[in-house]
Amino acid sequence: MEPVAYRISEADHITLMRMFQKRALPRFAMFMAIVVALVFVVAVPLGLPEAGYSAAVTALVIVPTFALFARYVTIPRKAARAFRDYALIREEMTLSLTGEGFAITQASGHVAMAWSDVLMWDENDRILAIHPTGELAYILPKQAIGRDRVDFIRQHLVDYGLSSKGKRRK
Repeated sequence: MEPVAYRISEADHITLMRMFQKRALPRFAMFMAIVVALVFVVAVPLGLPEAGYSAAVTALVIVPTFALFARYVTIPRKAARAFRDYALIREEMTLSLTGEGFAITQASGHVAMAWSDVLMWDENDRILAIHPTGELAYILPKQAIGRDRVDFIRQHLVDYGLSSKGKRRK
């Protein structure tokens, strides 16, 4: 497959940050559930079940409010600032694909990775994200790299043990 040149946009970077949030939200919800349970454990023996109910209602309001605020206010602002501050992410990149892995080349450097070393991958209608770690991802804008390359990447990730998006390699 021929190499393809592309650029990552600010919107692509925001999309990736929203993907990270989507994965973190269940942990936050679980934390809030534990807090509510602890309030009940303390409040009920003290004869204050209303405190437990108040904590539950508060958690039911806080979790969605926090998620929506982060998704539509905090994440876009922070991601846009990080995109503007990080000059290397705005450079033109060239993606090369082989049966063994991929390489990304840009003016400031080169990275190559075997499919077997990818921790996980994720995607939506805008980007394909290849994760070497849980906190880092290579952003591949789908429209820029083309459907054939996206299908090629996805198939090789599956062939190398990552059967579905969002699932970490064991």
